Amino acid sequence: MLDYYGRDKRFAYKEASKIKGASAKGFKVIGGGPYSKDYNDYYLDTVALHVAGYDDFEIINQKSDFGYWAKDKIYYYLSGRKHPLADYDSFVNLGNGYAKDKFKAYFRDSVVVGADPATFKVIEYAYAQDRYSKYQGSKKLNIKDPDSYQIIQGGYTKDKLNVYSDNKIIPGADPATFDVIDWEWERDKSSCFYQGKPMSKVDRKTFVILQDNYAKDKNCVYYYDQVVEGADPNTFKVDDMTYVGKDKFNCYQDGERVDCDKIKED
Repeated sequence: MLDYYGRDKRFAYKEASKIKGASAKGFKVIGGGPYSKDYNDYYLDTVALHVAGYDDFEIINQKSDFGYWAKDKIYYYLSGRKHPLADYDSFVNLGNGYAKDKFKAYFRDSVVVGADPATFKVIEYAYAQDRYSKYQGSKKLNIKDPDSYQIIQGGYTKDKLNVYSDNKIIPGADPATFDVIDWEWERDKSSCFYQGKPMSKVDRKTFVILQDNYAKDKNCVYYYDQVVEGADPNTFKVDDMTYVGKDKFNCYQDGERVDCDKIKED
């Protein structure tokens, strides 16, 4: 038995914690953990699974692949929680949070409603497809041209007609040139976007991202997607150490003008 598991005359333990419901009699660690069992039940770490079918319980993955998967005749078990299962014999973990059997597809603890299991396959984590549709998590994606569908990054997707964020079309975004330039900012050939929202007043050619959620173009300084009133873009910089913004006139903290002398005192 591995050194972080133990037992006494009555109970079983993992490290310093009692495995709830586990009996010392018949207790066994499976494949080095994190699964274990006694004569009555299976356990994940210190949690009793209360399996519906002890004799047909099957561990699907011993190492975490976006959760620990197992099954019996009635349920699939994801990281210790059980969920109704349509078909025991055909249930398989697809990876990246997805699984399927011959009747249904699943994303983690949810059924992918309307998915075709026969053609269902994973694209990458939280994205999948079948012959009819594309899916993000358990949701069917509202895309206009599935054949040209692409995952960009940061939760953005596109087809040849539109760019999408959270399953909604980003108005005016050009899919051919749309690009994520920072974890908050995006752009295409003519515009800049903040978290998928067009920023109509931004000058795209001179727009640059600074530190601490600041950005600027030739006309304005921005904090997130808001204009920092009065800030001079020609001289505005953000200090590498304090993240205080400063132009030739004033200092700025969290997008608000502050007294420079007070900042020095602090």
